[in-house]
Amino acid sequence: MPGSDLLTLFLQIILIMSVSRAIGYLFNRLGQPEVLGEMLGGLIIGPSFLKLVSPRLWDFVFPGGVLGQSSDYLRLLGQVGVVFLLFLIGLQIDPRLIRRQDRRGTIIAAVGIVMPIVVGIGLAIHFAPTTSSRYLNFSWHPSTALFLGTALAVTAFPTLARVLTERTLLKTPIGSCIVACAAMNDLVVWYLLAAVMAVLRIHTQGDTWQSVAYVCVFSSLYIGVLIKVVRPLMKQLDVIFERHGKLSQNVISIIILLILLSSYITHTIGLHAFFGAFIMGAIMPRGSEFVRHLSAKLEDFVVIFLIPIFLAYVGLHTDLSLIRGKETLQDLALVLLAAYFCKAVATTLTAKVLGKTWRDSAAIGALLNTRGLMCLIVLDIGRESHIFSQHNDDRLFTILVIVTIITTLTSVPLFQLIYPRSISIRLRRASVSGYKGLTILIPVAMPKSGGPMVELADTIIGSHSEPVSELEKTGATVNQPSDATVVANTTQENQGKLIALHLRRPADHATFRTGLDEQEKEYDEALAPLLAQARARAMRVESLSFVSRDVPYDICQVAAAHDVDLVMMGFHKPLIGQTILGGTVHKVLTNCQSDVAIFVDRGFRHARKILVPYLGTVHDRLALEIAAAMAQNADAQITVLQVVAPLRDNQAVATATQAAINTTFGTAAVDNSEASAVQLRIIEDPSPVGVVLHQAPQYDLLIIGIAEEWGLESHLIGWRTEKIARGCPSSLLIVRKHVENEKAATAE
Repeated sequence: MPGSDLLTLFLQIILIMSVSRAIGYLFNRLGQPEVLGEMLGGLIIGPSFLKLVSPRLWDFVFPGGVLGQSSDYLRLLGQVGVVFLLFLIGLQIDPRLIRRQDRRGTIIAAVGIVMPIVVGIGLAIHFAPTTSSRYLNFSWHPSTALFLGTALAVTAFPTLARVLTERTLLKTPIGSCIVACAAMNDLVVWYLLAAVMAVLRIHTQGDTWQSVAYVCVFSSLYIGVLIKVVRPLMKQLDVIFERHGKLSQNVISIIILLILLSSYITHTIGLHAFFGAFIMGAIMPRGSEFVRHLSAKLEDFVVIFLIPIFLAYVGLHTDLSLIRGKETLQDLALVLLAAYFCKAVATTLTAKVLGKTWRDSAAIGALLNTRGLMCLIVLDIGRESHIFSQHNDDRLFTILVIVTIITTLTSVPLFQLIYPRSISIRLRRASVSGYKGLTILIPVAMPKSGGPMVELADTIIGSHSEPVSELEKTGATVNQPSDATVVANTTQENQGKLIALHLRRPADHATFRTGLDEQEKEYDEALAPLLAQARARAMRVESLSFVSRDVPYDICQVAAAHDVDLVMMGFHKPLIGQTILGGTVHKVLTNCQSDVAIFVDRGFRHARKILVPYLGTVHDRLALEIAAAMAQNADAQITVLQVVAPLRDNQAVATATQAAINTTFGTAAVDNSEASAVQLRIIEDPSPVGVVLHQAPQYDLLIIGIAEEWGLESHLIGWRTEKIARGCPSSLLIVRKHVENEKAATAE
């Protein structure tokens, strides 16, 4: 490669990666698959946008246009990326998903394959030179008709499975059905594509049907060799990995050589090289740590570097300016309607006929209509093989790319409309009944914060149970918690419960990751300390863990779905700024339909002495109620602190405070003696914050309601100084009572 060509290639790659990552990030923030943004990024740097907006820049970056030598370099790099991507996707295909599927799922999957083929044949007849669409220069042959049907039958299995994983629907009956249908669909599509390529050889290269038989026989023999010889070798490599605990460079080299060799062999046999990489991934051991580490080694370079190059190359050959004129727009509308009918509509109606609800049926149809990157790979194979046209007319190719993008773009929003997050969370809710006590939701962001919050929650709930034995503490139930665990004495009907929640951020590279391996792990390490501590205290606890793109919203949704009384969140120092009541905390405080408590841990061990500053708001009364529960359950001593302005008649204020204490704790508990569980202290001082900070070191815990007087109010950025929250040396519990009318509560 001459030096100028190398520099041009570098410039192209810089542009491709910058645009694809930026738009992919934007789509990820919008809740869309990141790969969809990268697909559109490929269109932006192509003739559809960049060439029209800045012809000089286009000519500088892509000299020679789509037929230039630099474009060939992009094509080769992109195809190498697709080889390894299909290997990674093959790793995600688990035949057990198909074997576990019932008759209804098999029928739905079959309809999702047969109907697109039938519709594809119909479109091929319509686009044949004998019809009104001969301007497309469509090259008619049975293989082209079958190819159109195969392209329409594609389902983006990784994208679909990732959506279900993030919605916590993967283990529900509807989720299992959709994933099994998609897995079956992709396997059949790749075999269909192999058959299409074999038949195409007869048309383009003059091969005979005997040659097709040769391809079928030798491809079957090759797959048999992979299963009988190569797969046992992979299992041995798995054993070596478990023995050494890491992937050596030699093992990775062996895997890469096998991927390339498999691609070379399938291409030599007469199939496409991509097929060999996909099959090599499909025969790998399922769900092992060896496979997970191997994916991690390959995915970054493939998904970040090579796949955007492939998508850019597809974008170079997608010219939206070709879609003009009445006939072209009519054909685009026809193909788009056909794509929705053969997948979304057909599978929806089939599922309904087989007895599923309209909601489940529509969800199946919406997700199976996701085509994504997989369809672009199939379309590029067809374009390279001149299936669409013998005259370099990319018009039909462009139409199919647009249809792929539109169906992918609409599938996730349609599914979200059919299955809102609130419904997903309710389906996820474990069926635990018989609870009559207080329910506390604890969202866990850091594992180390779980233990102290369990200690605090236990004193609020009051289990009144004997601790479990050391044998129970170290038993299998502690090390392998399940999603709906009930521990403690189930006969105590009035005992409350904890709900431990861990919301995970979406994983990178959802281009090929399905999330199936994540769902296989019932055990969430982030919840381990909390669950172990709860079991040691014989507390009833239910764990919940799923992927979230909007953490505050999902916390509020879980709280509403579980009828939570109190959401207790830990505070962790933010990366930017010092505000405690900002960010996620702010959104939960302002949107949650339950009471909220923010726990600032400053070495909390127990709650023997508790200070409750009191101003008389509803939030202060919630602080009194929590303190009363802790006084009853943990024999804590409570001091209610009222700071009043000096030189004023504050008798009325003191009387009102005493009445609130009597109502909350009972008159028998309050006598202001040293032995009393509750004491009221009234201090005259012009600086309430200063008094509280001066008194705080004498106490284990400070429970305080949100109020501007304390420098505590829910704000997003934290312009006001959070005086007590930042200056208090003892642990702090900031509470906010949920009220329908916040202004009325503040006035009160």
